[in-house]
Amino acid sequence: MLRNPGDPGTTLLTALPASRLPGAVPSVPAGRALAHALRERGENVRVLVPETESGGWPDGVEVVAGSVEEPAVSRAAFEGVSRAFLAGLVSKVPATLRELTNRLLAGGVRRVVVLSSHGSDFETEYSEETWPWLAFEHALQTGGANWTYLRPAGLFANAYAGGYPISGADWCAHIRRRKAVAEFLPDVAYPFMDEEDLGRVAAELLLDETLAGEKLDVCGQLVSARERFDAVNDVLAGTARLETLADEETARRHWRERGWPEVTVDVTLFAMTAFAAQADSMRSLLAPQLDATARILGRPPRTFRDWLARHAGEFG
Repeated sequence: MLRNPGDPGTTLLTALPASRLPGAVPSVPAGRALAHALRERGENVRVLVPETESGGWPDGVEVVAGSVEEPAVSRAAFEGVSRAFLAGLVSKVPATLRELTNRLLAGGVRRVVVLSSHGSDFETEYSEETWPWLAFEHALQTGGANWTYLRPAGLFANAYAGGYPISGADWCAHIRRRKAVAEFLPDVAYPFMDEEDLGRVAAELLLDETLAGEKLDVCGQLVSARERFDAVNDVLAGTARLETLADEETARRHWRERGWPEVTVDVTLFAMTAFAAQADSMRSLLAPQLDATARILGRPPRTFRDWLARHAGEFG
């Protein structure tokens, strides 16, 4: 690990409530897992989260109520920060990105990991929204800091936290209320990962600068909605119900009625049909991501059943 010896600096973590925008995996569960991983190593941790997300953090973590989207309001959160994990910014470029960058640099940051998405892979040009992020990277490097973009697959945590991706979202609440969960292409395997695995990967990246300037894609094993549902139903002795959304139009209508943004619906239909049509190609494409995740963790990523063993109570 490439660390400055004797540096007791604080690591700042940011998070926002679950978002339904494309790529915005639940950042609070990921942040809590990261906080646990850092505290296990004796690191000083501070989190900047809205008041609604201020509970449930590990002992010894300093919690500052505020928002990463309003850095000027929470100035104290950035003081004495040597490392930062920025989450809650996916798919949305805040108007205060320059202010955020300046606060981080003024606080002494040297290492930044951004919880990002794969959206930039599908951009055909540097859009107006992309330019501020290029300036962000340049400003960090000019200020003596370095960055890594961490781009995960979907998180199992969306079952209880809600938010992207659509598949699996809010399952816990639906099943507790004895409502059926509805899925499009439930037998198509899709990449998900355990939020604790993501937290441990993020901890490694924050403490190791060898991947500076990189975009690191990580994921767990591919798993279908039906496989996840069957695992839950085993725990619940067969009381849960799964309904299949018959086609794209049915799925689109169902998701619209439940408030999912049109852009997220489009992304989901595109991704699910691609995984259905090109299953072998997708597995080959994701193999390096799976290998990278296992290499950083020092073990294979956890499965859904591993995750469920810790969270079965969330389903009722």
